Amino acid sequence: MGWLANRPVRVQVTVLATLMLTVVLGATGAALLVVQQRSLTAAVDDGLRLRADDLAGVLATAVPDSLPGTGDDDAVQIVAPDGRVLVASPNLAVAT
Repeated sequence: MGWLANRPVRVQVTVLATLMLTVVLGATGAALLVVQQRSLTAAVDDGLRLRADDLAGVLATAVPDSLPGTGDDDAVQIVAPDGRVLVASPNLAVAT
């Protein structure tokens, strides 16, 4: 820090404090971003797992004629091993 050595102590302390605060705020922001992303991903995974468990219960005995939907955002298809769509939720158009 040769260019800073010739400055008054007040300027040196201000520059040092600014740099330290920038590093701390950047690290804190990055940590919050990672925590939020993991939290949202876990919430979506949990919701999908619950929905899959519900569908497994419906399909335990036989494949129904239609699948119950809980909203416009739900899209469910039951697909046979050969790729045929056996049944789909009402908001999906099934090409036959």
